[in-house]
Amino acid sequence: MSERMQTRSTFWLVALVLFANTYSARAGVLGYRTIKVQNGGSVRGMVRLSGSPNDITVTTGKDDKICGATVPLAKLSSGRNGGVKNAIVFIQNIVEGKPFDGTGHYLLDQKKCRYSPHIMVLPFGSPLEIVNSDKVLHNVHISELGAPRMSILNIAQPIRGQRSMIQASQIRKTGFLVATCDAGHPWMNAYIMVAEHPYYAITDEDGNYAIEDIPPGEYRLAMWHEGIRVAKVDSDRGKPIRYEYEDPYLTVSQVTIEKRRPVKIDFTLQLR
Repeated sequence: MSERMQTRSTFWLVALVLFANTYSARAGVLGYRTIKVQNGGSVRGMVRLSGSPNDITVTTGKDDKICGATVPLAKLSSGRNGGVKNAIVFIQNIVEGKPFDGTGHYLLDQKKCRYSPHIMVLPFGSPLEIVNSDKVLHNVHISELGAPRMSILNIAQPIRGQRSMIQASQIRKTGFLVATCDAGHPWMNAYIMVAEHPYYAITDEDGNYAIEDIPPGEYRLAMWHEGIRVAKVDSDRGKPIRYEYEDPYLTVSQVTIEKRRPVKIDFTLQLR
């Protein structure tokens, strides 16, 4: 075999191995398959608050013309009847059902030194666009939520209006991610659920949710809410550079879905 042919053979062998490893890593994450759902049922309800958080207001100390001189570290929003906004309710153990609608554009914006939206769901395999709407430098650091915190990506956006597209291949598994800012805005955070299937709902301003077109069966219905209270503050020369929060809240309930019948399940967010 000539040296040129040997080089080409080696190239394609390496490419094949990399493809196989990538496919295996992605395929190993997902066990969900799409079907045509007939006679599906639904579940709806409300997430209510039990307990009172201690809201903390901090001095920004940087870019106050854009960010404001002070910002609240409020990580809990409640509406009528104690309903909790921005909880995620989802089915844990569903293996087949309807597909994602495929029409969503998933955007994480930075406005007045806040992430918008604060809570979002990203279908696995979808790209994520990140935008800086502020006239200041932001550095978007997205990590897996948990310990140890594994970094997924870290990008600087120094220009107002700058856009960065995060390709689907950069987010290689489902689960929860957290976005922070490493450019002197430690109060900034947002949470992203990378979802395997479309059976989820984010509660509205009054804590209501609804999930439709569920195949009949027995399921585990989970309610997730971010950690609320500050657990640790990392400082540099007396200035906060990172806020760490308590662990997220997770409550699971069993649910039986029957043909064409609605089920009502409420959750309580019991603060620690």
